[in-house]
Amino acid sequence: MAEFMFAATIHESCHILQSILDRGDLYAIEEYLRDPKDAEHITQVTEAMRTRWSEPWSLGLYLFGSYSIYPPSFADIGDGDHLVRSLVAGPCIGLRLCADKKGILSTQNDIFTKAFYQIPNTEEFLTPEQLAPMKEAYADCVKRAKKFLVRYQLKDSEVRLWIGREARELLEQGQLCLYWADKHYSAGKWYPGPRPERWPMPDPAGEGSGAGPTEASGTARTSGG
Repeated sequence: MAEFMFAATIHESCHILQSILDRGDLYAIEEYLRDPKDAEHITQVTEAMRTRWSEPWSLGLYLFGSYSIYPPSFADIGDGDHLVRSLVAGPCIGLRLCADKKGILSTQNDIFTKAFYQIPNTEEFLTPEQLAPMKEAYADCVKRAKKFLVRYQLKDSEVRLWIGREARELLEQGQLCLYWADKHYSAGKWYPGPRPERWPMPDPAGEGSGAGPTEASGTARTSGG
């Protein structure tokens, strides 16, 4: 399995997705859908999609393309809803988009592949040779994503992550925050306590929050070389 995680606003993530789609040899399918027969093969991110994808905290997509040997496979999960079977058919590349809601900036945006892919209606798996074109496409997807991102070191911390330029600016201005189970980070300061219901928050008493900088793990994982 390969994985590249980053922090970005939903608009930046949509720009990254569009850059990947601009390869011209692949399309995206939403992870959950009502009827597979009506599954939209997304090659262009529209404003309507941006708006709709901003509503949930996160959204899953799968990228099929010239590297895919088999078409998408779907599982009925009840009540007429379906789920892309990402481990069967394809192979495909996964993409997780996270919305920046209530001032919360997630680091869980993700481009990833699975460790194995099963051949439909068999107990066999695609070989490393068959997966090689998908792995090359994945590397290109990450390269395209990095054009919209920069490496960012949190102040007084060992945490270093990939972040969108817009997201970095909003984080430094105090308009967005990164959160853990017991603390938050924004504008170069640490704030104690559980996740806030809104942001920005009032300036904390004093310059420090008492949250040890080396404890920062949780959502702000260092990822992707």
